[in-house]
Amino acid sequence: YYERSVAQYTTLLFVLLPSVQIFYLATIDAIIATLLLAAVYFFTRESRWWSLATLACLLVAASQLFLFVFVLPILAGIAVFRREKLLPLVGIGVGLVACYLVVKFGLGYDYLHSLSIASDQQNPNGFMLLADPSDYVFSRFEDIVELGLFFTPFLCLLAARGLRDLWGDLRPEGRWWLAATREREPFVIAAAAVVGFCAMLVAGVYHTGETARGALYIYPYLCLPVAAAVHRVRPGVPGTAQGRLGRGGRGGLRRCSARPDRLWPCPSRSDRHRRGQCRWLHHPGGPLLQRRVPRRCLPLCRL
Repeated sequence: YYERSVAQYTTLLFVLLPSVQIFYLATIDAIIATLLLAAVYFFTRESRWWSLATLACLLVAASQLFLFVFVLPILAGIAVFRREKLLPLVGIGVGLVACYLVVKFGLGYDYLHSLSIASDQQNPNGFMLLADPSDYVFSRFEDIVELGLFFTPFLCLLAARGLRDLWGDLRPEGRWWLAATREREPFVIAAAAVVGFCAMLVAGVYHTGETARGALYIYPYLCLPVAAAVHRVRPGVPGTAQGRLGRGGRGGLRRCSARPDRLWPCPSRSDRHRRGQCRWLHHPGGPLLQRRVPRRCLPLCRL
């Protein structure tokens, strides 16, 4: 979704996360997190044959963790906005059900019955909100704080800014769910991951202690808005401190590729340019460069 340099820098930030440094080489949750991330990665590939790899990853993850269902809303969100993925998503669902039906009738293992036993062991008195409301509220708060602590406060702020910027770029498009913009899919994946995990917390999943280990699988999706924020703080990208320099004047500034150390005033003085609706960039002293730009004017752009 982003440039190679942004992807590499974000990957480095992910590797340096305290949760990754502490748990990734010592617990099986690292394998589960990798499998769930691989399932999403394979699902976003163009060929439908990659859906078989997604199914294989989900089957292995489901054999280790009942909460593999966390990734299903993410896959559904991708399929909603990429209609060609609807059929593979249905095929993956049918494949999961078929595999566990074969296991049930062939080996006598009932997956749903095992889920019921695990739920009873975790909540012997029933739903925690009804059995112990105070413990329910404080444990939800502790889980969120622990996740944020192991994600580091700095990256929490960066992720919040990235989500805000992603939504801000999509919202001016009007019916953004119909516009196939580059920013739409990272926003959908990150939003589906956050909403899905919040739904799991509301359902009473995770009690006090080591949420950052058990929920290690959510951190890669929180890094997507971090990548969006990192992308925007690079020089020449709209929304940066350099980019805001051109908004106060008439027409803004341009950065010339021949002289990257100098900023040139834009010759346009039209109302369309001041409203950020200009369509063409002019090279000062040169011919018209026919390069289209987004609806929002780019105050700084490498021509």
